Amino acid sequence: MGDTSGDIGAGGDGAAAGTVADALRQFHEKHGYGPDGGAGRRIAFLHLGRLRIPFPNSRARRAALYVHDVNHLVTGYDTSWRGEARLAAWELRTLSWGGRVALWLLVSAALAWGLVLTPRGLRDGWRLGRATRGVPSLGLGRDALLAMPLSELRARLGFDAGRRIDVPAAPDVRGIEQAPRAKGERADRPGLS
Repeated sequence: MGDTSGDIGAGGDGAAAGTVADALRQFHEKHGYGPDGGAGRRIAFLHLGRLRIPFPNSRARRAALYVHDVNHLVTGYDTSWRGEARLAAWELRTLSWGGRVALWLLVSAALAWGLVLTPRGLRDGWRLGRATRGVPSLGLGRDALLAMPLSELRARLGFDAGRRIDVPAAPDVRGIEQAPRAKGERADRPGLS
């Protein structure tokens, strides 16, 4: 979960790229996840600054990883810690993972660190989820989802065609990058949003 800006998908240069598969390929290339987005790996890594913590990449996680990545594309949330927390709140509100307990455990972990890093981000993700639907709600198989134009997917999920989801890029845990202040963020509380 390194720093990324949300420029592929929900309003950046990948929005007009064509299909969900095209945008997903760009997303995976940009972040160095490999062609399958890491779904083929048995071990995944949690990045805490320079520390890489391995954890089992469960069958359930591997099978659902492409949907999670598509969720990044439709919401515009990046893969920073804050972006993942916002996405977790959106996934919770849209009930994206149904009865998949293992996936809800991962979402719960993201929500927990979101309470510390970005409580307002959690609120924003929750509100966005209230106004939109999750990818699984469409009941599409993988092939049908990937063949769909990204703009059509966003429209079917309730995202306005011209709407850009403005999520400020957040510094990762290492704090290497300084994010621009979000509108209304107080200067006396750096790093909190």
